[in-house]
Amino acid sequence: QVFSNGGFDCILGNPPFRGGQKLTGDYGFPFTEFIKFKYAPIGSVDLVTYFFRRIFEIIKCDGFQSLISTNSISQGNSREGGLDFIISNNGYINHAVRSMKWPGVAAVEVALVTIKKGMFRGDKYLNKIKVDFISSQLYDSLIETKPYQLNSNQNETSVGSLVNGKGFVFNKLTKDKLCVDDFKSTEIIYPYLNGMNLNSDKNQKPNSYTINASNLTIDKLKKYQACYEYLLAEVKPARDKLKDIKLKKYWWKYERRRPELYSKVSQLNRCIVVALTSKTLAFNFIKTDLIFSNALVVIFKDDYKSFGTLQSSFHFLWVSKYTTPMKGDLRYLSSSCYETFPFPDSCKSDIEESFEKVCSSFDRKRKEIMQCTNLGLTKTYNQFHNYDLTSTVELLDSKSFEKKYGKETWNLYNHLEVKKEGNISYEESVPLIFKLRELHKEMDEAVLAAYGWQDVSLRHDFYEVDYLPENDRVRFTIHPDARKEVLKRLLLLNHERYEEEVKQGLHKKKDVVAFYEQKNQEVPEGIMFSDGKKKPVKRKKVTLVEELKEQYGLFNEVATEVKENSKITIKNEEGVVFKYHITQKATKGNFTGAFKQIAPVSTLAEIMLGRKVGDSFVFGGVQYKILKVE
Repeated sequence: QVFSNGGFDCILGNPPFRGGQKLTGDYGFPFTEFIKFKYAPIGSVDLVTYFFRRIFEIIKCDGFQSLISTNSISQGNSREGGLDFIISNNGYINHAVRSMKWPGVAAVEVALVTIKKGMFRGDKYLNKIKVDFISSQLYDSLIETKPYQLNSNQNETSVGSLVNGKGFVFNKLTKDKLCVDDFKSTEIIYPYLNGMNLNSDKNQKPNSYTINASNLTIDKLKKYQACYEYLLAEVKPARDKLKDIKLKKYWWKYERRRPELYSKVSQLNRCIVVALTSKTLAFNFIKTDLIFSNALVVIFKDDYKSFGTLQSSFHFLWVSKYTTPMKGDLRYLSSSCYETFPFPDSCKSDIEESFEKVCSSFDRKRKEIMQCTNLGLTKTYNQFHNYDLTSTVELLDSKSFEKKYGKETWNLYNHLEVKKEGNISYEESVPLIFKLRELHKEMDEAVLAAYGWQDVSLRHDFYEVDYLPENDRVRFTIHPDARKEVLKRLLLLNHERYEEEVKQGLHKKKDVVAFYEQKNQEVPEGIMFSDGKKKPVKRKKVTLVEELKEQYGLFNEVATEVKENSKITIKNEEGVVFKYHITQKATKGNFTGAFKQIAPVSTLAEIMLGRKVGDSFVFGGVQYKILKVE
């Protein structure tokens, strides 16, 4: 009865969440392959994405679905396989909360999304604010295209070593004993830096060690007798329990040594390192004579310009928009965060010199604050973003103090004045934090100048940002208008550079085709691809009749009115061009050349049918103009 009337009027729900990589293990191979086939083409997506797709199928035209989801629904593969598909098939998001803390016991961030199947003409609300438009990324921006990985940024980063075995990592006492028992063992024992050392220790130095025998055969390892016996006792028993045959056979080796990483950093005295997962996204210069854990991302750069650009508000915004978070924290995935980011080109010597100077000053001041206060990076940035921080405070009991000056201000005061765990007073520390903010502002301005975008007013202050968890959204950053403009320019710059690299034949065919498809354009003729393929140049066969048509206008039937089987080119009020083919044989997601197929019964087709070249119409709250009908 429901489906005889077109489907459900409304479906509300809280579908199950489960990461795409875990579906086969939980539900079996047949189930996973079936849903991938059913909703192909689709990447590795959270289970909730399939619920979004299925529910959209079974609601009627003009029906609604309102679902709770993981906040990853608006990011990466889940967005492309879910919300992108729904929007491209006549779905309209009319209400959303991009990220909020789950009110229950589970420590997860969720998103709320309401979708109408068919045009929605009412008020739209994003994060409780009335907006004109809500994109699949759950932003009020019309820029739907995504950035692409740039060849110029390849092979400049690496995740640290994955040791896979607790026995590989040990404290200084064990290290000293191994070296005393066998001095030769010092040759293969290295300091081991992890995320905790990086973000919580004021000196950012390792407090543990590891044996790196990954490039040794078992016979060569035996020459380091103390290390061999230690690994045999502490690592091999755990490796023997694993299913992976290779890990069991080569039990003394790291699972992922990353030889390319250590080859690159061996040429540098220092490199830039950031935690793979954190809320601060703080980049640091670290010496290269150690082993980096797989909780770190290593960047093969040692200059202040690179450091300042990475630490700027611009890169933070880029990462926040294009990464996939984990429980409210940012994940620095090189493929989406670094390799897509368009770094500023070389600039005038005076701008370059000023840039280097302010970045150096920022780095020194941050280190000075950490030494003086005895705080790590995370706690230092808690104060950097502390809106309530003030140099003059009253002497109150802890609860009254926290109520008046905020939790973070109390944390700093308690650390320096009550516990006396720093080297300066609370009153001395506050001006240092204020100075760090000023230097960060100068650093952002220097990055802006390096891009040549001085016409953008950054207006640094404390603002609420929607890309962070609901209960922790106030940050010292640039104005919302500046954020939108900077992100727009960075995306356009990414596309410009990608197109230049495409012309040089530096990208694979499937990536280039996808790039031009999202822009509703065909791949330019004669493009060479890095996988050896080439787009052939189409040579038009000219007949006598066609020559007569061109010369004398004979037999001309210029299509001006939109009909079934028409191919239509339209442009929105922002100048973005779209191409559609109205056909009874329309298949979801398919194209006829550069024209996206839509059915005559779709809302967009119904609006365009009967209109002529030059006519304007409104669709989804946006005005469009018909440029061409074929």
